[in-house]
Amino acid sequence: MEFEEESSDDNNQDYSQMLYGNSEDDEKYEIHDSIEDEDYRGLELDLMVFCRKHGKATERFVAFEGTSSGRRFLACAEQGADNCGFVEWVDPYWPTPMQNALLKLWQMYEDAKAYRRSDNLNSALTIQTLTCEKKSLEDKFQELAKHVDTLFQAQETRTKEHLYVVSEYKKEFEEQKAEIARKEGENQKLNEKYVILENLSRAQGKMIKNVKCNHLKEKERLIEERRKMKLQISQLHEVLANSEAQIIDEVTKLKNELACMTLSNEKLTEEVSTSSSWNQLLNEKMK
Repeated sequence: MEFEEESSDDNNQDYSQMLYGNSEDDEKYEIHDSIEDEDYRGLELDLMVFCRKHGKATERFVAFEGTSSGRRFLACAEQGADNCGFVEWVDPYWPTPMQNALLKLWQMYEDAKAYRRSDNLNSALTIQTLTCEKKSLEDKFQELAKHVDTLFQAQETRTKEHLYVVSEYKKEFEEQKAEIARKEGENQKLNEKYVILENLSRAQGKMIKNVKCNHLKEKERLIEERRKMKLQISQLHEVLANSEAQIIDEVTKLKNELACMTLSNEKLTEEVSTSSSWNQLLNEKMK
């Protein structure tokens, strides 16, 4: 934008209106921006210029707005609402290049203000977005922490249940082991009884030679007792077989966690096999 030179009076009036604004209601010139100058301040007593309303000495100012930045002017010295505003310029208009330069500087200043305002707005929006994201991440973290805590609690519960099941299996295994030992004890007692019966049979065979009349009855009685004994032995075999199958099943289920018990089970199995062989040998003797 280019400025042209005009007469001093017209320029003073036009630029004072442009810079300070002329109010049509109270016919008062409003004072806008100015800067402090140590060399030009206080009341103007040299020029003897008085304000229009009060007729008092005016106050010195240095303009700081638009193309008149740096120009000295006089205004009413009254404070508050009694101030009647701008009186007159002390300095003439700046040369056109100077005005263009000032206009460019003020435009750059306004652009910088607008840029800072826009940048502040963008920064505020960015901060708000980051705050929302931070809040969302904190909520997700809290939810994840609760989920992890729940998983740990569930894992601890499963571990306790697993240990309880293993303990129950061990307890049941010990009970089965005790049951097998009891069965073996009973089988041993039956074998002892069988030996006694066998000895009695031999004694009865000798007695048969002396008592022929009771031979048939005694023989039938022995046959019946032998049959019952075989039946008992057969039942014992079934019980032992069932117990052995149950133990094998339990050991199979616990073989990953109770490897040490497998050895004991094999030993028990060998003992049961030995007992079976012994029973078979007894059967052969009875035959």
